[in-house]
Amino acid sequence: MQRYVLAAALAAFFFLPGRAAAQAASPGIPQGSVPLPPVVLVSTLAEGQLPVSPTGAQLPVKVEDLSLAAAIAEVSKDDPEAVSGVYQQLVDIYRQQRKPDKAISLLETYRRGGGGSRQLFSLLATLYLNRNAFNEAVGVYEALLELYPGDAQAQTALSTLYPKLGKAAKAAELAEAAAGNGPASADSYVGLADFYHRNGDLAKAAQAIARAIALAPRPEYYREQAQVLSEQGKPDQALSVLEEAMAKWPEAEADLTMAMCGIYAQKGQKEKAVARLNALIPKVQDKFRRDDIQRLIAVFEKEILVPPGVPQPMPQVSTQAAVQLFPQAEVPPAPTH
Repeated sequence: MQRYVLAAALAAFFFLPGRAAAQAASPGIPQGSVPLPPVVLVSTLAEGQLPVSPTGAQLPVKVEDLSLAAAIAEVSKDDPEAVSGVYQQLVDIYRQQRKPDKAISLLETYRRGGGGSRQLFSLLATLYLNRNAFNEAVGVYEALLELYPGDAQAQTALSTLYPKLGKAAKAAELAEAAAGNGPASADSYVGLADFYHRNGDLAKAAQAIARAIALAPRPEYYREQAQVLSEQGKPDQALSVLEEAMAKWPEAEADLTMAMCGIYAQKGQKEKAVARLNALIPKVQDKFRRDDIQRLIAVFEKEILVPPGVPQPMPQVSTQAAVQLFPQAEVPPAPTH
């Protein structure tokens, strides 16, 4: 029996040399624990991204003078997008320190150096817009469109900015180019219609808003179309447009009815306006809006409306309701007591 026990002990000794040798070679390691090989330790720390020594020997380290600017330039050669986060953080710091010009300068240096991050271009344009530097913002968005044709954000921004700068041809060109994007490009035509409208070109305004409606029918677009038709001397067509919109969007009845009343006022048909407003009151849940409608009814019933083109007194109603009823009039400031 003793011979079998001795044989088993010898077999365990010879068939497990790694454990015995490790314990003998590492007296400082607690009994029963197994150290990880050097390669495993280094790989765990570096996650396999840095060179490791298979023998555990120290690897040579080359230390050089490397500035942040040089590091960014080097990394950008292989992966321009990789450094966008660094620029973002620096811009955030400048903004926190109330140094927007520094932030703009940094991003302009990045852009002029060949950078192409959408995020940073958009951030630069936003910084310009915050300073009312519209021409500079337009330049950034145009550069963004060159890098990324069809970029929706740049197209939307330019469709708003071009009309503000009086660039009707550019706005029209952009709207036509964006038309292929479907409903998302409708706002480009709305901005163009607003530009033509404000500049008195009602024919082009009507065409532009019709294109917007064809791409994405919305009640607010119908309201704009009705306003243009009314100013073109086509009030009946304008009313038909609003009736059509009301049939499609019953939830927009209040806004559309207010627009109708403005047209009735221009036609001198106060009875129809009053009837529409009275029918609207039970459907309006908001108390303040109901009060506005009641005041408008009182305006019609007192017959203080005058023919179009003649200065007319404004009722004491909210700005929103007054603008909807008299879209071409200026709303006087609220009286102070």
